[in-house]
Amino acid sequence: MNGSGAVEDLDGFLHAAIHDIRGPLGQVRALTVLLDRQHKASLSADGQELCSLIETASRRALEVVESIHAYALVLDKPEFEAADLNAIVDAARFSMQRAIDDNAAMITRENLPSLRADRAKLLLLFQELFRNALKFRGEAPPRVHCSCSPNQGGSVLFSVVDNGVGIAGKQAEAVFKPLKRLHGADREGAGMGLAICRRIVEMHGGKIWLESRTDGGADFRFTFWQND
Repeated sequence: MNGSGAVEDLDGFLHAAIHDIRGPLGQVRALTVLLDRQHKASLSADGQELCSLIETASRRALEVVESIHAYALVLDKPEFEAADLNAIVDAARFSMQRAIDDNAAMITRENLPSLRADRAKLLLLFQELFRNALKFRGEAPPRVHCSCSPNQGGSVLFSVVDNGVGIAGKQAEAVFKPLKRLHGADREGAGMGLAICRRIVEMHGGKIWLESRTDGGADFRFTFWQND
């Protein structure tokens, strides 16, 4: 079997496995919630606690499955076309308006260029970076700013800066590893968002990294090639 055939087989297996796992997990969570609601009065304190633990565990397992599914979709071959980064960032911001309002957040941008890229994947890239900024917010209302500048060799350097809790310099590389949760299990999510970001940037021939900030927060930087 050639390499492309093996990849297609693995991709098909992954999508089928995710579908088969998602259903039973969703049923476990739904039935547990139903049990707690309809029979809470007849359950002991221990029984109620067990229901809560099962619901929490199944919800987190579903988060992992959905995140792996999103990562698998990113592995699909990109479709390159003209992509207006201004429109993409605005669309990402619009798609998260409820979360932005709930956090009293503000997401701003400078004038951004157009590139030849996969627009759907770039939309997901900015959604994940914005979601990360809201998830790991500090005490102040979240502020996120997107900018760019010319880089060496004809590429464009992008920066997405937030004022959140930040990430220690020694963990700057670890945050991009799949299923890596540096802030513990008390935070929602499966630890796949930044791994998805790295995959998207790399499939466009660029690289992504985290710059340390002395005043806190995170500064995610990534490069893309600007084609005529």
